[in-house]
Amino acid sequence: MAKLALINREEKRRKLVAQYA
Repeated sequence: MAKLALINREEKRRKLVAQYA
């Protein structure tokens, strides 16, 4: 479960980075 949360957070950050790029 904890790993899933970590992956979710990483995905959100990637989406944010894609927006700024």
